[in-house]
Amino acid sequence: MAVITIKTSPAVGFERAKRLAERRLSSDMAHPMTLSWYDRCSGRGSIDHECAAEGEQSWETYGRTRGGTRVDVGRCYSFYVGDAAKEG
Repeated sequence: MAVITIKTSPAVGFERAKRLAERRLSSDMAHPMTLSWYDRCSGRGSIDHECAAEGEQSWETYGRTRGGTRVDVGRCYSFYVGDAAKEG
């Protein structure tokens, strides 16, 4: 699976990075929504439980297995973004 990379200034914060990731996929998805995330600079992420596939962290497995597209924003943030219109 390809990873989309968005270059930003080093000062971009989490909320801005999340909006950039979702906006980047707005032409491909009806309602882009963050499924999971990871902040490489702080070592924190979402989905902190034992669901990880071998060689992945749990946030990666969660986002990937739910059909998300990975978007890396700047040097700190990674998101899996999915289409909320397809959920449920």
